[in-house]
Amino acid sequence: MARCLTAVLVLAACAPPPTAIDLELACEPAATFSTVTVQLRAPALDAGQVFSGDAGVALPSRLRIVLADEGGEVQVSVDAEGPGGARSAQGAVTVVAHSTVSLRLDLSGGGTGASCRDGELDGDETAIDCGGACGACVGQACGAPEQCATGACAPQGICTYASGPPGWRSGAPLTPARYAVAGVGAPSGVYAIGGLLDATTPVDSVSRYDALSNAWSSVTPLPAPTSGTAAAFVGGRLWAAGGKPGTTAVVSWAPGDPSWASAAQLPHEHAFAGGAGAQDTLYVVGGLEGAGLSRQVEVLRPDGGWSMGRSMPTGRSAFALAATASEESLYAVGGSDGAAALNVVEQYVVLGNQWASAKPMPTARGELAAVFAPDGRLWAMGGSASGSPLDAVEAWFPPPVDTWVTLPFLPGQRAAHAAAVAPDGRLVVFGGRGNAGELVSRVDVYGPVATVSGGSVRGENFAARATVTVTNAATGAVLVRGTTDASGVLAPVPLPALPSGTRLRLIDHRSRYPVTTVVP
Repeated sequence: MARCLTAVLVLAACAPPPTAIDLELACEPAATFSTVTVQLRAPALDAGQVFSGDAGVALPSRLRIVLADEGGEVQVSVDAEGPGGARSAQGAVTVVAHSTVSLRLDLSGGGTGASCRDGELDGDETAIDCGGACGACVGQACGAPEQCATGACAPQGICTYASGPPGWRSGAPLTPARYAVAGVGAPSGVYAIGGLLDATTPVDSVSRYDALSNAWSSVTPLPAPTSGTAAAFVGGRLWAAGGKPGTTAVVSWAPGDPSWASAAQLPHEHAFAGGAGAQDTLYVVGGLEGAGLSRQVEVLRPDGGWSMGRSMPTGRSAFALAATASEESLYAVGGSDGAAALNVVEQYVVLGNQWASAKPMPTARGELAAVFAPDGRLWAMGGSASGSPLDAVEAWFPPPVDTWVTLPFLPGQRAAHAAAVAPDGRLVVFGGRGNAGELVSRVDVYGPVATVSGGSVRGENFAARATVTVTNAATGAVLVRGTTDASGVLAPVPLPALPSGTRLRLIDHRSRYPVTTVVP
């Protein structure tokens, strides 16, 4: 039986662009297929051009394509049909200018090979057209965990990401404990800004959490006590805008500054509003203006002046505003209309200045925290409904999946809290009120953790018995792979020689939650 060994993709960029892409297909012994289709998708080119070749060929053979592209990811898929059956392989490689990169795609399996686009369960697929060689089945229909490459079938009947044991972990407590606190993730750490000690006592405290050392430290306090402020990290600075008591004040601070600097005031009051940064611009959305709900979108441009964006369709306060990783969209999640908690989710497209409806949350709630995590999903955590704090955690897969799934609950109920993404990619949840109205000092942290020492990388809190892929975060080049044990621990895996300061990205194939670390 002929065995198709590999497809080798060589991206030769040793000279200035255009970048030449050579794709070699090889079988031993030589085999003839009636059809071989190759698709190369380069998202950097006009939002993704598809190049394909389709011809009856006898392998080995070569297909040569030239892309006018200096760099970026190229996704490759190969489908072959013939007397031996259907075979398919998929992969991706990052093109780096002035370098040569190889991607090897396994086309083995003879007549039992999987075809990832034939609408049938074949080969080593674990569900139709996904799993095994076809990749994780996230978003595909499932009836049992074993039908998903990730090993996780959500109650909604779709394959989802598995959770890394033990899910949420405890971090160092926040001091002072407070609620109505703002949370911001920045390259220097996670920040807790302002908040309330009780119904009438705001604080000027600003605290920084270092996820790697699991420690909080106090940094330069705000010029005045405040709570429910809209906060974000924009242009290398932390920003705090509005809040209670009713104010239009806007201040900013860069790590190391001796004090917060004043900026142009908000055109209108915003308390318990949403704050986010995108495209080097600060957005302050909705909240309370006096005793009424606001729908206004205030935009602080890089030149320091305020302008008005298109009003949010649903007036609300105590909601969460989260920016996508691309900073192309902001999502307003949940909140309160003054009478009831909302499950409304609305998308604001930054460049188009337009709002659109998104799929509602399963659980209506205000006073929640929500962020886009490194796994690409929008996480909604905790909050309150009918006056009672919640521990529910739900995550939304953006289109084309467009589905909310339930994730491991927080270790306890909390509302009016904050969440942010730490520099290494972990989620950090802090502050808030508990079930009996008490202040919550507990900090909950989600995600794997990885460290490099002695020329090896190690980690914990990954999914159990999962393959962990270690790549160069800057180039995407795969460096090594390892396997976790039953507790989700990755034993030390030797690394190739790397310069100090090299950022590594680790992801396991089950939880699909990436984390980064740095070579010391």
